[in-house]
Amino acid sequence: MMSRIRILLLEDDPLDADLVRTRMAKGNVVFDMDRVDTREAFLHALEAQAYDLILADYSLPSFDGLSALELAHEGWPHIPFLFVSGGLGEEVAIESLKRGATDYVLKHRLDRLVPAVNRAIAESRERSERRKAEQALRESEERHRLILESVADYAIFTLDLDGRVSSWNKGAERVLGYHEAEILGNPLDPIFEPEDVRNELPSRELEQAAKVGRSEGERWYLRKDGERFWGNGVVRPLRDVSGKLQGFVKVMQDTTERKRTEEALREADRRKDDFLAMLAHELRNPLSTINNAIQLARYSGKAEHFEWAKEVIGQQVKHLARLIDDLLDVSRITRGKIQLRVEKQDVGPILRSAVEATRRLIQARGHDFKVSLPSTPIQVEADATRLEQIIVNLLTNAAKYTEEGGEISIDAEVAGPEFVINVRDNGIGISAEMLAQVFDPFVQVEQSIDRSQGGLGIGLTLARTLAEMHGGRLGATSQGLGTGSVFTVTLPLADGHAHERDGVADHSAILPNQGFRILVVDDNVDSAKGLAHLLATLGHEVWMAFDGVEALESARQHEPRVVLLDIGLPGMDGYQVAGRLREQAGDREVILIAVTGYGQDDDRRRALAAGFDYHLIKPVDFDELASLLLPLSTAPKHPGQ
Repeated sequence: MMSRIRILLLEDDPLDADLVRTRMAKGNVVFDMDRVDTREAFLHALEAQAYDLILADYSLPSFDGLSALELAHEGWPHIPFLFVSGGLGEEVAIESLKRGATDYVLKHRLDRLVPAVNRAIAESRERSERRKAEQALRESEERHRLILESVADYAIFTLDLDGRVSSWNKGAERVLGYHEAEILGNPLDPIFEPEDVRNELPSRELEQAAKVGRSEGERWYLRKDGERFWGNGVVRPLRDVSGKLQGFVKVMQDTTERKRTEEALREADRRKDDFLAMLAHELRNPLSTINNAIQLARYSGKAEHFEWAKEVIGQQVKHLARLIDDLLDVSRITRGKIQLRVEKQDVGPILRSAVEATRRLIQARGHDFKVSLPSTPIQVEADATRLEQIIVNLLTNAAKYTEEGGEISIDAEVAGPEFVINVRDNGIGISAEMLAQVFDPFVQVEQSIDRSQGGLGIGLTLARTLAEMHGGRLGATSQGLGTGSVFTVTLPLADGHAHERDGVADHSAILPNQGFRILVVDDNVDSAKGLAHLLATLGHEVWMAFDGVEALESARQHEPRVVLLDIGLPGMDGYQVAGRLREQAGDREVILIAVTGYGQDDDRRRALAAGFDYHLIKPVDFDELASLLLPLSTAPKHPGQ
């Protein structure tokens, strides 16, 4: 049953209007009907209401049916228009249909009216649904077009069955460099690398997408200007409602930055593994030497063996300490904690000191060593220790990476407002690829399994950073492997003003030397015993404690003059113990010396703030400790007093 319809009837005869209503009702048509009989009323009704159907008499006294048809089609072409009229002849009916009438029903054949109305309404609704569908399709296509045009990060384009471009969005222009006009109708071969084209990859992508519904891969692509980029691409088939293949759509994204980041992370991970292997190697070597020296001293009764063992152990302990210092320097640099004590000074003595510090190594490898330094004073503002460290690192590297019997030189000169230092060698050289990485942490030119040259690969990193902290720079040049290398340090000349840059005051004091009562506190029993034995050899009376509680009790019993106190104690740490010792001593003066593996500047400041007078880093240089224990009638004041 048809739903209710709204009808406008253009009829001047009320009786004929009643006949139409009656016939419609008998035909089970559910309707509402408005009747008008003038042009003005006809237009007013159409403007005021929404009608599903117009029924019109062909012959009206002042307004004929064809005029009504034209008016309706001008403003309301979607409303079906049926003539219901008397017998005016076949020509009139044909003319009406030509003008756009939906149907023509004679008044004496009103039995045909309901079927005609039903057909007209059905066709109208079908046309309406079709128009809606077409409009929705147009809107959908427009939305998709706008979406595709607005997506600038993705290259989205369609291909016909032959693999030729049929559409090209703005993102494709941005990513691939081709404008739509120059790529439409062309195959995609130019965006693939030549090898991929030879392997028929473009067509195989489409074949796979058509077969399994998807083809995806990451590879190198080419932009219009020839630049390579790493991209992720997905190809999908385009099919009509019947499932017939119409073409393909490809979506691509430039993922070069992501790939570079992933490769950088993998490289960093590889370097970390290499570094751990290097560190293990560098630590095991001196430990092995120390172990051999200990065993020789234990089992051999010869005095020369014992003397050799002492010398070797001392050298290897210093080597281990240097390794740790280098690692700590890298950590300080990374966190911006390294500090320089800068003052105006002659650079000559610093360079000569660095030369002498490395001369033994250079001569041991049989190198021809040439030194050309200025004979007149050259003033720079520098931290002498750190500047010497830079030059020592460069000369040490030159000695290690030059075959025995090679040539090494250092020269320096003033160049305008700068002082330039060159360290040259004819050693293994540096490849162009490695030149870009040689100053990165944990990078070494030589990667042989035996690592015969040693080192952690951080010397150049430290040297470059220290040079930059001095306001200078460090660079490297090489013609390639086997051609040697040149490292150049450039420093600004002094402007005549001495100052301290990021420095800290050096707290120096002297402690008494003989007959002290000393308490050694360390949870490492062997470390405590070794230090206690050494102090006893100097004539001191020494006690030991292995935790904070025991330390406080021992200090209460023996009232030591000096306490060597480890920081990293179990339970009560060294900072807490220091505070309790100060309280416990009262007016009695006691010298507190921190002996710890924590060697950062912040650790030193924290120790002094906690009540310590001195801060020594493990392994303690016993000569340094002994220099503190010089005779004094009174101990130094505590920093807070």
